[in-house]
Amino acid sequence: MPILPKFFYRLGASFATVRVAGRLGQRKAAVAAQNETFRQLLRQLAVTQQGRDLGLEAEMDYRTFHTRVALQSYETIAPQIDRIKNGETDVLWPGTCQLFVRSAGATTGTPKDLPSSDAMSTHLRQATADTLLFFARRAKHAEIFRGRHLLYAGSTAMTTQQAPTGRFIYRGNVTAMLAALVPPWAARHLLEPPAKISQSTEPAARLRNTVNRTLQQDISLVAGTPKTLLHLCETVLHRAATRGTPPRRSPSRLAQPRMRHPRRGVPRQ
Repeated sequence: MPILPKFFYRLGASFATVRVAGRLGQRKAAVAAQNETFRQLLRQLAVTQQGRDLGLEAEMDYRTFHTRVALQSYETIAPQIDRIKNGETDVLWPGTCQLFVRSAGATTGTPKDLPSSDAMSTHLRQATADTLLFFARRAKHAEIFRGRHLLYAGSTAMTTQQAPTGRFIYRGNVTAMLAALVPPWAARHLLEPPAKISQSTEPAARLRNTVNRTLQQDISLVAGTPKTLLHLCETVLHRAATRGTPPRRSPSRLAQPRMRHPRRGVPRQ
């Protein structure tokens, strides 16, 4: 499908922001929505090998589910994850999985591979879109889609690993997974920095090239971990002071979209 000019996507985002107001207004629908989500997940879990081992049934109530499913650690399901890597189907989730998100290992010191199914990717893509639309509705405008969206954390490079069975799997951190879920039109019109910069495995070079590219761009959204974003903002301000050229946005608004008055279009202080 060809990628249209950015104007059309901004227009669509404006209409979607209006529609999302109805969802936000359904405050009494939250419990029913959670119950329906539980039923949908349970129907899929019940057909997996893990679900059968736990005695899950498609139409069981939550109280029964709670008594049959105990809390588990990563170590208890690590053997199942290894089976998923080897290509087994319907282990923890229906179907197979080739994408694994690698944790930072901050708690135990050992990174963990977490399977991310196609259903999970679809869910995260929709959740990301909903989050942006909810913000736009709260701000009462869709100006967040006017500028570029800067995603800055770890490298977005994915690595390929061959399992003992010969099957290939793909592994990366959370940032890599989020970048992989961005549709082509958003990658062209919104996402910063481009892959040639974000996939660098050298943190210093990635930071330097990101700052050089985005210093004078209209950045309407910044996303990442607090530590990396703080380092990014400090580097931007230092680079701007060194060059004698202020960044396009004032320092007070460097890490958040500009809020405009809904009637006058005047930036709020």
